[in-house]
Amino acid sequence: MARGNTEIKELFRGRALTIGGTTRFSQELPMGEGWYKGTLRFNHTITTGTATGPLTEGTLRIVRGITLRSDRGELFCNNAPGRFLYRIDTIKAGAAALAQAVANGVQVSIVNVWFFDPLTQMPEDYLIDTSRYSAMTLEVNYGTVADLYGTVGTATVTATLDFVIERHRGRLPDKIRPVFQLEYGVRVPVNPSSFTEIALERAANLVYKRLYLFASSANAVAGVPWSGDADDTLISEFTVDHDQGRPFETILHVIENAINKQEYALESAIAGLDVIDFVRDGSYQSSLFSGNKSRLSVRWVNGTVGGSPLVSLGYEGFRPLQGRVGA
Repeated sequence: MARGNTEIKELFRGRALTIGGTTRFSQELPMGEGWYKGTLRFNHTITTGTATGPLTEGTLRIVRGITLRSDRGELFCNNAPGRFLYRIDTIKAGAAALAQAVANGVQVSIVNVWFFDPLTQMPEDYLIDTSRYSAMTLEVNYGTVADLYGTVGTATVTATLDFVIERHRGRLPDKIRPVFQLEYGVRVPVNPSSFTEIALERAANLVYKRLYLFASSANAVAGVPWSGDADDTLISEFTVDHDQGRPFETILHVIENAINKQEYALESAIAGLDVIDFVRDGSYQSSLFSGNKSRLSVRWVNGTVGGSPLVSLGYEGFRPLQGRVGA
């Protein structure tokens, strides 16, 4: 990756975020270099007041969605929750970043967004070459104090964001220019008491590398992806189903969860999570093409369904770059 030509660059520090809304950044993002990774540091200033019941991973839950788009209409992060991107970062790095617990005072959470894929044979195929664009926009959809505490009381929160990128210094050499446009996104979550299937988008230009199936129960919010407390007993087994076969056929959660721990050299298994990896051999050609499927979904069998259950599904995919021939 020509690592000697990379640099870590701070783009901005301490920018205020809109509570319960979306904050946009564009002029702060310089164009011209190739981006390897972005690091978002969220500084949450919490005043507890009479609030009770701090939520597990609340400093991640409150980051409701991160969107990164180019002026050519390419979506690299499609309203991806901070908690989801945090899990992807853990999988790629083999260790979790920082997510301080909800408490009075300034609590920090760090979300890394990978623009190359170290788990593949050609990691640079997914870089963001910003010389292709006139502008890019980062949008942060930030929640409210209800994402931090079970009982809000008189609690308040304000937040600021720092943004650092790891980038190639100067123009990307031709040999490491990206071939694909990566995309991180989520599907609408479902209540497993009513539904045991989540359909995936099917498009002629969309290919899936990995799916991330997450089960939660207590404190889940209907319609809010990746909310709730992780639950290892909700999903008993799962299947990836399409009209041409089942690449993952009735896999027990407890088995896949254990496989994931070893496969990605994790410090410990991640509760409630199944990583459905189509590119275990590192080749993009093993990815799951969605355009030739009449149906494509993840199905599961419920185990123990607790209170306020929720099943969320995130994806890590790619599309051909505009103006280039894709996979």
